[in-house]
Amino acid sequence: MSAQLLGEVLIEKGVITKQILDKALEAQQHEGGLLGMILLSGGYISEMNLIEALAAQLRNSAESSHSIH
Repeated sequence: MSAQLLGEVLIEKGVITKQILDKALEAQQHEGGLLGMILLSGGYISEMNLIEALAAQLRNSAESSHSIH
């Protein structure tokens, strides 16, 4: 099982919509940068939203690697 992407985590938690994610991904494609920072600077998420989503992403990744071994 692959790690869950940041955008997926934020949508799953109800922090952003698919439309906001698509808009941020488009901005990332044109301007570069990290998705979390684009969402944060655009006012779509708070620092706490980003921290919680990254922590969930890390937990999910750690759980996936434990289930493989």
